[in-house]
Amino acid sequence: MKTIKTIILLAALLVAAQVSAAEFVGGKIIMATPDGEMGFELPPSGFEVADYTSMGQASSLVVKSFETMITGDVSNVTLAVAMYKQGQSAQAENWMDFPLTKGSNGIWSIELNQDLVEVAGGAGEYVLELYAKADDGGTQLLLNNGGENYKVMFALGNGENAVHWLTTGTATITLYTGDYMEYRYNGDGTRDNTTMPGGVNQLAVNYFSIYYDLAEGTNITSASLQYMIYPEGENGGNWNTIECNELNTLVSARKNTHRSSCNEQRLITRDLAPGNYVLRIMYQLIDDNGHYYFFGKDGDRYNDNCVFYFSINEPADPDIQGLSMLVTLTPGEQQDLWLEAGNAFEPVDLTGGEALTSLTIDEAFIFAEGNFSTLGLGCKVCDVNGNDIYGKFISTQLDDYGNWSTEEPTELLDATMLKNGQVYNLYFWVEGEAGGQQYYLNNDGENYRVTFAFGSGAEVTRGDLNCDNIVDVDDLNLIINMMLSKTEKTAAADINNDGNVDVDDMNIVINIMLGKD
Repeated sequence: MKTIKTIILLAALLVAAQVSAAEFVGGKIIMATPDGEMGFELPPSGFEVADYTSMGQASSLVVKSFETMITGDVSNVTLAVAMYKQGQSAQAENWMDFPLTKGSNGIWSIELNQDLVEVAGGAGEYVLELYAKADDGGTQLLLNNGGENYKVMFALGNGENAVHWLTTGTATITLYTGDYMEYRYNGDGTRDNTTMPGGVNQLAVNYFSIYYDLAEGTNITSASLQYMIYPEGENGGNWNTIECNELNTLVSARKNTHRSSCNEQRLITRDLAPGNYVLRIMYQLIDDNGHYYFFGKDGDRYNDNCVFYFSINEPADPDIQGLSMLVTLTPGEQQDLWLEAGNAFEPVDLTGGEALTSLTIDEAFIFAEGNFSTLGLGCKVCDVNGNDIYGKFISTQLDDYGNWSTEEPTELLDATMLKNGQVYNLYFWVEGEAGGQQYYLNNDGENYRVTFAFGSGAEVTRGDLNCDNIVDVDDLNLIINMMLSKTEKTAAADINNDGNVDVDDMNIVINIMLGKD
């Protein structure tokens, strides 16, 4: 008899153990905007508040469904939901209970399809708070985020304040660090790796595009990439904008899919000190009704789909590597000139042709490494005897391509300082300051030289080496000094075109003076 009682007692304890084994495993809620669905996994604890408030007001936000998994036998499983204004707390009158239906494998669920805009009755910022409860043989089980409940924060509205969350979009971005790296993001949350290998000297956005599906008749008038950069470990910074230069191009009529893109390189790490940084990116569209469409923005917490981690290297030793210029000679055509450190530059002599009326630097690009505070192009004009006439300095700014540049045309010939018909030397070089020291790109100290005659544009008279329209003793003295290397030789002094400035050329000048030639 005692054995039977023991068996009955053990069986009762086993049944009790089986009953007490019932528990919530977790849940999931599906919400939808006009642009796609968002699913939230609801673990028994550890769920952070999902804050979408800063994304603006949504014209429609629908709670589509809820489901939960429960182990063991339970009854009366219910979803409790409350919605109230931010800054307040849920009151008894805010709560609504929705009974769940039992399915297979311990799944309990409900199809709600409730638009929260209709429930709210007006625009504003709201909190959706929810939890699930079940009856476990007289004991209440809760799925309530460890007692904190589950909360989603958002803003509701309509008309001009409507915001669409592009959960179905696809974005591609190409970053340049010296190498090109392409990253792709999908609205479903999948993405490429966003930790860049090693340190970089600079980081540029080389290209980006976003593909999106629009309702019929929607016209996008502005599309842009929004980005912020801040030191790793900090909370964020200010948003910066790069506008698309290709806007709202239809790429699939069947799906009504459009694309906006930008294919102009933009340097985004100017003036950053060495260290570790975070780059956050989102994409923003605006239609002609003032409605906003976002991809990759997730409230104040941001969206990890569009995050990069990178580091800026210690600056390299200051080094000016090269100079590229577009120069227009009048008379003459625009020319492209490239000067590189370590490559000797042969002086350019223009005196064998027409006299110049202008010499314009249309664009200048300086290529350099290191933390330069200033970089520019120095120029001076001298007479043939080496006397300075005047000088100019052309300042440059660090551009969106990581180079120091100016695209402001600068005229180097000052007619008020130069005499018609005279020969001059134009010298130019690059100079900059870094760490309190001066650095140069100057043809190994010789500077870059162009010899020219300044005048009205008429051809230089044969033998008129100083371009004063007279062949006289001054020209004779000038060619003698050239022969003796006391003055730099010019092409005009090689009168017989044999490649040398010598006694034969001197005799020609004498004969021209005497009227024999």
